[in-house]
Amino acid sequence: MFYLSNKGVKKPVINFIGGSSTDVTGSCHQIKFKNYNILLEAGLIQTNNIVIDYKANKDLVKKIKPREVQYIICSHLHADHIGLLPPLYSKGCQAHIYIPEGSIPILRIMLEDSVKIMQQDADKLARKHGIKASPLATIQDIEKVLDRCIEVCYNTPIQIAEGITFTYYPAGHIIHSAQIYLELKEGYITKRVGYTGDIGSLDTHVSVEARQDLPFCDVLIGECTYSQEGRNYSIKKDRWFDRQMMVSAITDYNKILIPVFSLQRTEDILHELYHLDDENGTIPTVYLDAPLASKIFNAWDGDIDYLKQWGKLKIINDYTQSQSLQLSNEHCVIVSSSGMLTAGRAVSHLKTILPNPHNCILFCGYSGDNTLATEIKQGIKEIKLDKDLVVNKAQIYCLNTFSSHANYSQLTDYYIGLRFNKLCLVHSNFADKAKYADKLQQELINKGDCGKVICVNEDSRIYI
Repeated sequence: MFYLSNKGVKKPVINFIGGSSTDVTGSCHQIKFKNYNILLEAGLIQTNNIVIDYKANKDLVKKIKPREVQYIICSHLHADHIGLLPPLYSKGCQAHIYIPEGSIPILRIMLEDSVKIMQQDADKLARKHGIKASPLATIQDIEKVLDRCIEVCYNTPIQIAEGITFTYYPAGHIIHSAQIYLELKEGYITKRVGYTGDIGSLDTHVSVEARQDLPFCDVLIGECTYSQEGRNYSIKKDRWFDRQMMVSAITDYNKILIPVFSLQRTEDILHELYHLDDENGTIPTVYLDAPLASKIFNAWDGDIDYLKQWGKLKIINDYTQSQSLQLSNEHCVIVSSSGMLTAGRAVSHLKTILPNPHNCILFCGYSGDNTLATEIKQGIKEIKLDKDLVVNKAQIYCLNTFSSHANYSQLTDYYIGLRFNKLCLVHSNFADKAKYADKLQQELINKGDCGKVICVNEDSRIYI
């Protein structure tokens, strides 16, 4: 039995307090060891419902008790993993924050955008819903966060306190993404906690470090975003079809809108367009019309100089330029955020692209329920944009191989190949996760592995 000192907890424990316990957003897991309080991630809950999200994130900050946290270890820079940092520091958090090496320039951009949205949401709550709500954080809180950040390189054990060491392992998800391997030592006993963060496949973009396997874990916290068997694709086989689809769309249609996520997906799509142009030279002008994506692109420290020097790539800066592009009839490709069409300039482009059957929307990623992207994919004939109904006549294409998450088979192969006593599944639709837990447990039994698969719920508590 692993009993500790009289101060703090008697047994090390993991509390699954974030939204990712039952969904794909709001990653935050609390580890209590001795008198230490450690967070793995501090992510925003984002369900596309401004009222629900505001309350859920405010409640999560209270649940965390910011002043009692000593250390926060983050895996990567998506908002559902780091976006709650400013609200925590607005409430007095003083914890040291550990992030993968090279992250700070993009982290600043992501936090500035996140806080800007928080301020806009507070205004909307008052104006549209009659709810008096102060912003969850301000610009000043970003500096508090950055002042506490410590960058750590891969495969380098870092002792953060007596008996507590962690190591980053590449996750293969996006640039500067990592898995976390935490070692908790008391006397002669060491307990090991692994956390995948979000993991990708073994086939990655040139700027993404290839995924490495985690060592043995007493408890492994594992994402299963694609826990549905239908979520399968092969980069080697299916990317060819996606490339042909891109060529067909660009050849057959006039304006092609590609809605993207600002971090990583933008670079991946531009990379593919560049190489298609290099092969056949038929790619028209490509406009990057997304302020956040453009800032990240310019701050990118990976090997994408070839994209920055590409003559056919034009970056749209101010909104008047974007409006001119929206009204033009130029044959072009428009890369714009957001990927799910929940906000951003991509939504503005829909008003002129959707009604014209000579235009095309080329989706390249997952879209959640109750989003414009899903409505358009489903072929709904009239789409509500602001207060107007816009007829949906554009051609719709869906690419399958640009997700930065490991698919069902890749995920299963990874977990079957690791060694652990307990695997706690997070970051998925709960019903799909429950089915996946049963299937994965059976796979382990068939292999003769005694590891236990746990489908965690909201506020589940697992002793290490």
